[in-house]
Amino acid sequence: MKKAISLLFLLILTFPSFATCIVVIIGTDFVIIGADSRSTKAHDVATVEKIRKAGNFYIAIAGIGEDTDTKFYPYKIVADILKDKKIYTPIIRDAIKKELTKNLLKELKAIRSNKFFLDLHPNGNAVMLNYAIVGFINNKPFSHTLIFHAPNIKEDKIVVTEDKFRTNTNSVIIIGKGEEATKYMDTHEFEFSKLNPVQSVNKLMEISTQYNTDVGPPIKILGLQQNRFIWLQ
Repeated sequence: MKKAISLLFLLILTFPSFATCIVVIIGTDFVIIGADSRSTKAHDVATVEKIRKAGNFYIAIAGIGEDTDTKFYPYKIVADILKDKKIYTPIIRDAIKKELTKNLLKELKAIRSNKFFLDLHPNGNAVMLNYAIVGFINNKPFSHTLIFHAPNIKEDKIVVTEDKFRTNTNSVIIIGKGEEATKYMDTHEFEFSKLNPVQSVNKLMEISTQYNTDVGPPIKILGLQQNRFIWLQ
């Protein structure tokens, strides 16, 4: 897992999102997911757990991770669907996408006049939620990412602008606040390729925290290899 790998760089971010950075690195026989732990101004607590177990898998969410006022809990929505599921099938993927879309539409209707939400999205469009899940299928690592976008927060519409399932590929995926980290990968490809996966996650998180005050430590990193989940940091 520590050896240097040749990476295909991917950015999964189009519109403003809440302050969370999540990095997924997937190789031929392992997958690593890392996330910051700093809470946004919408929460009363300083840190939150953004990588959580859901059945036989681990998920991370950037965006509206929860809303206690409206009882919107996307981690629980996904965990309930994945309960007792051993394989992440296309049917399960579609079920998660449909259920999150339905509940995000309810959330949008409830918070579209909220000042904090409006201040975060002055242009009227918003990435409501970025979803990433990692695990193994037939002893091969996979990741699945979804982006849920409200093109106009005044309208009752949620669209999925990203739906990518990846397995057995060398790639880096950034969701949430990752613009500057992706620029670093583009301009320092040789230096970045020399880092091992854990170093890579930490480097990208370091850059993201420099440009986003609401992204910050502690940085949590989970590694998956041979169907084993290990907290690396």
